[in-house]
Amino acid sequence: VGTARGTVELISTEDNELLGTWNPYSGSTHVRSVAIVPTSSSKTGYCLVCGGGDGTMHILRNLAVDDVTGLATGLQGSDGDSSTPFSWSEEITPRHKNMVVSLTACGENLKGLFVSGAHDGTLRLWNCDGDEDVVSDKVEKEEDENDPSLLSPSPPQLLYQLVGYKVWLGNVQVDSEGIRLLSDGSDNSVVVHDFSLPTNSIDEDDP
Repeated sequence: VGTARGTVELISTEDNELLGTWNPYSGSTHVRSVAIVPTSSSKTGYCLVCGGGDGTMHILRNLAVDDVTGLATGLQGSDGDSSTPFSWSEEITPRHKNMVVSLTACGENLKGLFVSGAHDGTLRLWNCDGDEDVVSDKVEKEEDENDPSLLSPSPPQLLYQLVGYKVWLGNVQVDSEGIRLLSDGSDNSVVVHDFSLPTNSIDEDDP
């Protein structure tokens, strides 16, 4: 849950227990959007991404998610200790030029990919899988093995963006197949971007 204090609260839906508090903004702006993104990395597992009122986004890696319920339960390897992992933040660049109002993962078929939507009129597709070789290099060169940044692969990469979009964007979603991008806004319209392949294939014998 994102808050006006600039924090992200991880809360158990079973007993309403607070599992941890992530404070990437230190109170400088509101958290406007939050998403949990599955990755293809066995080390990272899931990522927690949040967008702020100032156009910045932050990512927290190594989120533990229950295989049965699909709900976040804490951090991998934290053993209930939230003192170090939840106090560390990695900013995603380049930043949006206005508040990030919507974040959505592209699903299990497109692990590591997520979409951000902001009031700067852009939708952006990101890849947060990263390069695990970067992690190995960091561990070999760094003396402090408890530094959470050592577990971070290369930063999320911006793959492409849709520009000139509606400014007052409301929400963004990706369908279960990961081929359609849906969005709405204050203009009372829903826009669907379909990235599926054409169904009418061209015959090789055609001129």
